[in-house]
Amino acid sequence: MFSFEIFNLLFKTISDCDSAGTATAVVKGVGLYTGKQTVNYVIIPDTVKNLSVTKVTSDSATLGWKAVTGAEGYFIYRYNSTTKKWVRISSATACKFTDKDLTSGATYKYRVRAYNKADNKYYLGNFTASVGAVTNPERAECTAVSTKKGTVTVSWEKLAATGYEIVMSDTGEKNSYKLVTDTKNLTYNCKTTSTSLKFVRVRGYRVVNGVKQYGLYSKTIMVAVK
Repeated sequence: MFSFEIFNLLFKTISDCDSAGTATAVVKGVGLYTGKQTVNYVIIPDTVKNLSVTKVTSDSATLGWKAVTGAEGYFIYRYNSTTKKWVRISSATACKFTDKDLTSGATYKYRVRAYNKADNKYYLGNFTASVGAVTNPERAECTAVSTKKGTVTVSWEKLAATGYEIVMSDTGEKNSYKLVTDTKNLTYNCKTTSTSLKFVRVRGYRVVNGVKQYGLYSKTIMVAVK
């Protein structure tokens, strides 16, 4: 049997190795100890840390994470809810990745692992915990008409959204719009005492972890109020 000091030295030597691949350590008895023990082991990259979703749009999600010392790159995986399997979708050498061409208002899950390559073989670190991303609703399309005195009726198509916000302006200038209502319906009658022109826009939103994620505003509709 080998002494604790010899095994302690062995593990220290192994932990100090940072080149990817397989390696062999040999422990020989010294002094009053005889015999030899060979240990084969594999060196893999550390686990990626601080994986997070840094940005979402209606059709993309951007991930970021902390660099792993010595890693040559990273593999990115997305969960397929149909097959119930994780699928590798891309690789990256930088500490960020943008997944494009996604469905608006949908939920996605990701995880990442570092890799090194040696002897024509990949050596993979452990997976991160998964992170979720919810894409924003797509851009709303709306109509707005005034068929009754002092009323502007706004209607829009259904989106993958939790709710909708209608804003209105007297001038159409960028910072002049004011919130009219927040609704789950697909039509709303905006009341106004003015008979001048009104400028109307609509956008959808999804509530994710208590925070509203907004889609883009619709094109501005100019309405002459009766």
